[in-house]
Amino acid sequence: MTEKYYKWTAPGGHAPVANGYRYPLPVKNGDGTWTPGEWTQPAQGDLKPRANGYHVCREMDLTNWINDELYECEIDGDQAACNDPGDSILCVRRVRLIRRIEGWNERTARLYAVWCARRALALIPDPDPRSVAVVDAAERFANGRATADELAAARAAAWDVAFDEVWAAQDADRGAAWRVSRAAWAVAGAAWAATSAAARDAIVAARDAAWNAYWTAAWAADRAAGRLDWVARDAARAAQTAQFLEMIEDEED
Repeated sequence: MTEKYYKWTAPGGHAPVANGYRYPLPVKNGDGTWTPGEWTQPAQGDLKPRANGYHVCREMDLTNWINDELYECEIDGDQAACNDPGDSILCVRRVRLIRRIEGWNERTARLYAVWCARRALALIPDPDPRSVAVVDAAERFANGRATADELAAARAAAWDVAFDEVWAAQDADRGAAWRVSRAAWAVAGAAWAATSAAARDAIVAARDAAWNAYWTAAWAADRAAGRLDWVARDAARAAQTAQFLEMIEDEED
């Protein structure tokens, strides 16, 4: 099976960095097919992840770099990979965007944040009922079934829980307490996504919820194993990636 590659961008196909390079965009045709964008000019010099070259994602990298727009792309030339956990990415000589992944949108960003928050909550004993209620309200909003009052209450409760857990972590068993604290921040991120009308807030919250949920799972696995459990960490990341891909595919169907 041929590996697929993806490119996250800021709105309008701009690179999510300070200089804002704009990638040549694909065009959707009337029959639903796409005409690819032009190839970028080849990067000059030695490729170095996060320093020189065009950066794209393999499936395993997707949830590390969540942003506003997602494109499937083709790559050409030599490559340099960074495989550090939570920071993995592929650096390539040149790239072209072949279609926009339309299944990634405000709704899927909010629902993905909800899913990540629930994963985090499942890893802590007796989660705060306010956290459970917040995630439920976030999901209702994503599906257009929450009132303004519910949203306001969810937003306030999410941050109350997060700050309460941070303070509790100061005096409790450090490993367990910080796992609970991290889960609380994942929930707060989901609530932020749900209770803001701004699309950008939903994107940022999805990225933060994914990060917090991953580290909640990683620390839980490490604590259970009494060491760094890379197998469990990889499994947690793989589960996030699988859910992400399923959500955007379902949204496009």
